Amino acid sequence: MELFLLVLLGVIALGSLIVFGCDFVPWLITYVRRLGIGSFSDEAAWRSAAEKKALQWLKKMPPLPVTDEMHYTIVPRLQGKYYNRHFACWQQASLLLGLEHRPEARELTRAFFDRSDTANAPYTVGNAMLLYALLKNGYAEDPAVKQAAQKYAAEMLSLAGEGTLPYRPGLDHRFVDTLGMACPFLTLYALLYGDEKTLALAMRQLDEFDEFGIHPLSGMPVHCFDAHSHAPLGVYGWGRGCGWYAIALAECYDLLKDKNEYAAVLWQRIERYAAALLKLQNKSGSFSCILGAHARNDCSATAVLSWFLARAGQPQAAERGRQYVMRFTRRSGEVDFAQGDTMGEGIYSRRFEPLPFAQGFALRIGK
Repeated sequence: MELFLLVLLGVIALGSLIVFGCDFVPWLITYVRRLGIGSFSDEAAWRSAAEKKALQWLKKMPPLPVTDEMHYTIVPRLQGKYYNRHFACWQQASLLLGLEHRPEARELTRAFFDRSDTANAPYTVGNAMLLYALLKNGYAEDPAVKQAAQKYAAEMLSLAGEGTLPYRPGLDHRFVDTLGMACPFLTLYALLYGDEKTLALAMRQLDEFDEFGIHPLSGMPVHCFDAHSHAPLGVYGWGRGCGWYAIALAECYDLLKDKNEYAAVLWQRIERYAAALLKLQNKSGSFSCILGAHARNDCSATAVLSWFLARAGQPQAAERGRQYVMRFTRRSGEVDFAQGDTMGEGIYSRRFEPLPFAQGFALRIGK
């Protein structure tokens, strides 16, 4: 009987240690890695460390938690529901866009494309961003990339019909994320392969959101709206959502400039949006996870919106944002305190940790 009790107590103690360890060890690792954060003396040292970390992530993407739970995480870990490995595509694309000048970054992204079997994987709009980054960086005539791009263009045209693209098949909502992930791909595809239909879809997507998804007073985009009633869903001014809108405007404008009269329409929206953002940039140079609200600062929103402001002719505001990001970069080169993955309309992560998306766009600021 005593032996049985000892064994039982031992099992309980071991189980408690495992449960405790799953929660405490990640916290301890984060605490140690944040020691000395923001210690870079100049931009060159910061950029060197940030690029080194970005290249490491291109070789092996960090797992991204999909839950805000910090305690009793043993169950979702065992169920395989703690990390989301399906959103690596747009993270990978962001890293390549930040390292466009590095040939090894293009090669590593091309290897990721093969490894993730993007050409045959089920459709996700995030893969359109990955294809955009590859097409933009010398792979337009690569047989596998071109075939995947053709497949995605056809799939997107089919999904949209005479209307616009949902974030995923069967969803009636129009998310701002879709603009940043899909519109640059559709536009570049049209220019590379002479497909007017994909350009028309990109323009419909942007025009529809400009009409129904922008707040008339703040100028901020809503997270999403209903495709039928056009009723807004989520919040206006979600930080990374503002970034997705910025990506769509700036990338499509750069592609169409001097090639299509629609570029003039985009530039008007860029100027209007930049003016609205300047009013909501914090004194520190950062942007909050909900712009205009008393909310936590978000390095992912700060990175992409600072990059956008530089493209919109606001270099001083962009530099203030870059300096903020630099102050919250770990010694290892990881840009920290970026908001975690969103879980649905109006359900925003309370995690603020390193994120490859933030890393990639931080490296683009001022380039």
